[in-house]
Amino acid sequence: PKVSFKIAAAMKPATPDGVSGDYYRSFTDSFSRQVVLLSDGMGTGSRAAIDSAFTCETLCNLLKSGLDVKTSARAVNCAMVMKSTDESLATVDLLIADPILASLKIYKCGAAPSFILKDGKTSVLEAESAPMGILDDVDMSKSEIYVSPGDIFLVVSDGIAQERWGWIPAE
Repeated sequence: PKVSFKIAAAMKPATPDGVSGDYYRSFTDSFSRQVVLLSDGMGTGSRAAIDSAFTCETLCNLLKSGLDVKTSARAVNCAMVMKSTDESLATVDLLIADPILASLKIYKCGAAPSFILKDGKTSVLEAESAPMGILDDVDMSKSEIYVSPGDIFLVVSDGIAQERWGWIPAE
């Protein structure tokens, strides 16, 4: 491998009952790539938690089964659209970290900005797309960056983004 990846996660529920509308999963796929998923259900509490868990777990299982990202995302989106008469929405950040190619593929679907510290410079990655469950077809944005040892990529949900994230690049 050209690089190694370290993955860490932290969560803090927005509601006093301790139920978080965010959901996170990671796994190593059959190509030794690390896959990271972060989903944020729209709203707060139990309903948001159900939507984000469903989105993240289903997408994770489809990817583990060998389906490609686009097909997996379409299947999850279709399920989100069909599963409820009420709106059922969730954002997705999907990262595929390849240590052999020293690359990071970033897929975003309605997600909050992400942050990249590369070569001592901080940049913000924003993508305009709707969350899953809104439209009949899903439009995930895709970016790819090549990484070096010491680079940092930070994925956050809208809870951090709403708190005026200007401090993040400086940190």
